[in-house]
Amino acid sequence: MSNETGSYRRGSEWRKWDLHVHTPFSALNNGFGHEFDPYAREVLRKAVKQDVAAIGLTDYFLIDGYTEMRKLLSDEDRLIDLLGNEIAQRARMIAIFPNIELRSSVLIAHEGQTARVNFHVLFDPAIEPSNH
Repeated sequence: MSNETGSYRRGSEWRKWDLHVHTPFSALNNGFGHEFDPYAREVLRKAVKQDVAAIGLTDYFLIDGYTEMRKLLSDEDRLIDLLGNEIAQRARMIAIFPNIELRSSVLIAHEGQTARVNFHVLFDPAIEPSNH
């Protein structure tokens, strides 16, 4: 996380966060196909370009997209091949969070329209994912 590197020394500041970014592992909202690297290239380049400090990688009921992004970000050669050295360095500074989206069957009606209630659960990225 960027704060651990000391790049934010003034305390509380406004930063851009996007905590609802679906991945190719999102069965119900996959607009990316099944290739992870092109997806990661697009997401990370846009995040760097727009100076996004944190991303919540979102999948329905699982964290597979988050896990794959962690693997990519820890593989320096793969990341540089995908983004180039400068963008790769900046991409590594982005905090990523696992975000599980849970769909409910609850519908809310308002002014003749209905909308589904979904829940998002973000986890501390310091906790290692496990299969337990």
